[in-house]
Parts: sequence; structure tokens; C-alpha cells
Amino acid sequence: MGFFSYLIMAFFIISPLVLTGYNIYYLVKPYDSLVPKKRRSRFLCYLATPLFGEFCQAIFVGLFIGITTKEWNEPLINGGVEDESYHMMISGQYGGWVYILLLLSVISVWILNGNYTQNKPPLVSVLLIGLAASGNVVSLLYCLQLIVNTTEEPLILVLYLLPFNWVLITWRTLADEFSLQSKYMKEDGVQGGLNGLLLRLFTAHGGRFALVLTSLVPIAAVIFIIQILTGQGADAFIKTFTDTADWTFSQQTPPPPEFYEGHYLCTVAAGGHRRLVKPTRYGSRLGEKIIVNRQLCVANAFEELIAVRTPRFHRALRGFYDRHGYPICRFITTPLRADIVYILMKPLEWAFLLVLYLFDTEPEKRIAKQYLL
Repeated sequence: MGFFSYLIMAFFIISPLVLTGYNIYYLVKPYDSLVPKKRRSRFLCYLATPLFGEFCQAIFVGLFIGITTKEWNEPLINGGVEDESYHMMISGQYGGWVYILLLLSVISVWILNGNYTQNKPPLVSVLLIGLAASGNVVSLLYCLQLIVNTTEEPLILVLYLLPFNWVLITWRTLADEFSLQSKYMKEDGVQGGLNGLLLRLFTAHGGRFALVLTSLVPIAAVIFIIQILTGQGADAFIKTFTDTADWTFSQQTPPPPEFYEGHYLCTVAAGGHRRLVKPTRYGSRLGEKIIVNRQLCVANAFEELIAVRTPRFHRALRGFYDRHGYPICRFITTPLRADIVYILMKPLEWAFLLVLYLFDTEPEKRIAKQYLL
């Protein structure tokens, strides 16, 4: 793994670790013990964690782990796509509820923290507690879904960081909400009835656990009813994780992987208008005769340089390029479309040239030898 790979990985690992450090700090600091400045900082940290964490995780997954957005019945592409290794973890057909629950959990935590000092109606507080806790249930299932591949691909362990942070945030948020509601109920002199029962639940540790579990029941019931009404069936909850391939709960067998078939810059060189794409000669790729232009040679020379200097980053870059190049190749069916792709690729071609002239002692020689017969 070269310098550039380490630099990218450092950003997408160290930045979330910094946020994790803050979340651990705030976990042991109740809201009432913080000065106003620290309270604002904590709220900003709780805002940033799911947003920035999800962004970093998505980038990290795409570049370094090779988890695709393909359903279990779609073949992975082998050949140039070395890191297209896994199908998606959540069923696209049944998994919509997962993202809805996570979103509601995030929003509930933000509401509880943003309106901490507000005396909320008890049942509103219970609903927000249940929605916030539901994110932990999803996080637990998500972590269990990952376990089976952590030995084969240790980098998957990085994906546990975001769920871990969300557990820290929700625990602190719920603990503060329990304390706040207990305080208001005691001030109101609550003795009997539903409020008295809620006071006992908000106050005792065992009662708090029972309250969280109870608050999850109506949420689960609503999801269950919606899934049945929308035709997903009574087992939709289970299929969210089992209707997948490659993961812990997966019960589907994917089709065999396919070999990578296309290279859209080759298609551009052969299919575009000659005046624009300027084919220069014939070349050889995977034992087949192809038409070559300078843009294709520059791109391949850049890839060759990256492969030599930073092999790990090259694999990630190659995977990204091929995943998107494969469908684009099928799109280039007319000379006009080939021309459009050629023009869109021009800025990247210039960037590749800049890198070659900065880091290669003989850039033109490297470019000229690409795809020689």
C-alpha cells in the first residue's frame, strides 16, 4: 500500500476516531454537568456523527472493501474489478424500514438534545425514547450481519465504528432524558396513576430498561402492519437480512461472477468521430486487436504508474473505474455518445498527464508503449 492510499485511509479513519473520542467523553458527562459552551459542542458533535460518519463509511466501503450496491441475484464483475467482493448487506426489496428507523432514531436524538430543558409530555418523551433506541436495535443487527466476513477482510471491522458511536450517543441521550423527566415529575408531586407508574419507570434502572423495551413494541407493531399492508408479508422483517448473499444471515445463493467485458475508453477510441477522438494506431488488449488514441494511452499510463507506486490505491481506483465504466460502455452505442464521453474525459486526461509529468522520469515513453501489438 502506497503513500496516497495511507493518506486517504487516514482521513476516513482518523476523523471518525476523533469524533469517537468526543462521544466517549460526553458519555460520562451528564448534560447538567456541562457548561453552556460544552453543551453546544456536544449537540454539534451529535449532529455531525451520523452525517459525517455515514459519508466516511460510504467512501471507505467503496474504495477499500468492495461492498457493492448489487442485490444477491446480480453477478459481481471480476477481471478488472478486483475489489468488487460482496453484495449489499440489506435487501433492497425489504430493507426500506431499516433506513426509516435509522432516520427516525437520528431525528429523535436531535430533538431530545436540542430541546433538553423543555418539559415534554410523558408519552411524547416515551415515544422519542423508543425511536431513539430503535437505532440501537438496527445497529446490533447490522453488526451481526458483518461478522462472517471480518476474518476474510479485517477492514470490515472499521464499519463497527459508526454503530458503536450511535450506541454511545443514544445511551447518553436516554440517560439525560430519564433524569430530566424524573426531575419534572418529582417537582409536580406525582404519586399515583399512569404518571406515578412512569415516574417509577423513569427512576429505577430496571424500570428504565423495561420502559425502553415497552416503547419499542408499538413501533415494531406499526412496522409489522405496514409491511403486511404493502404486500411484503409477515416475514419481511426477517427477509431484510436473509434475502441477501455473502453475509451472516444471508440465505440466498448468488449467480457466479462475470468477467469484466468492457473498457469505455477503448469504445470511445474506436467509436467516436475520427476528427475529434483522433485514433492513432492499432493496439492489443487481452489478446484482442483494438483501436488506440492518445486519451486511452494516457489513462492507461497513469494507471500503470499508480499500480507501481501505490498498488492498494490502484486496486481501489481500478475497482471504482470499472464499476462505473462497465455500464457506461454499454451506453456508448453511437459516435455522438462516444464523442461526449471523450470530451467529458478531457479534464481527467489532463490531470493524468500532470501526474505523469510530475512523478515519471520518462512520461511520453510510458504513454507510447501502452497497448503495443
